[in-house]
Order: sequence, then structure tokens, then C-alpha cells
Amino acid sequence: MKLTTKLFIIVFIIIFAGCSKEYTKEDCEKLSQGSYRGIPNDAHKFKKYCTNMKIKYTHEVCQRALGELISSGNLKNVKNKYGDNVAGCFTKNDLQKFVLPVPVNSTD
Repeated sequence: MKLTTKLFIIVFIIIFAGCSKEYTKEDCEKLSQGSYRGIPNDAHKFKKYCTNMKIKYTHEVCQRALGELISSGNLKNVKNKYGDNVAGCFTKNDLQKFVLPVPVNSTD
């Protein structure tokens, strides 16, 4: 193998060996919510990169919020209690099934 090829390979390895993504608290919040919704890649990344980070939307918080959404059907009240980003804990199916339609005031 030529010296230039070896040098190129060594430089390539050095450059890309240190290129791991730094996960922020916000990234970990989203990964935690994705993990709760059952997204395998998010669950894997959360377990690998975020286990030591203190986050708001843990599985327990998402579970309580989903329970309240199921029992009340009122997404606005759940958001008021847990924050706007709690909606990231819910799947589209959860929202379609459990959010009650807002009644329209009739002027009869």
C-alpha cells in the first residue's frame, strides 16, 4: 500500500472517530417522547446518549399525561398541566381517538 493511501486512511479515521453528535436536553426530550411512542431508533438513541440527563418528559410523565388525555379528552387542559411539548408523547392515533371535538356554539 502506498504511503499516501495509508496517510489518507489514518487522517480519515481520525476525523470521523471524533464526530459523534452531542445530544442536548431538547434532543433528549424528543428522543424520550419518541421512545414512549414506540419508535425503536429513538429508544435506542435515548438509552445510549441520554440516560444521565435529567429530562421533563419521562415515560412516567408521558404515561400520566396520556391517562389524563384518555379520561378528559381535553388536550388543552393536558397541555396546561404538563406544557405544550407534552403533545410529543402522543401518537396521531392517540390524538384521533381521545381528543374530543370542541363544540361549536350554536345561535339557535
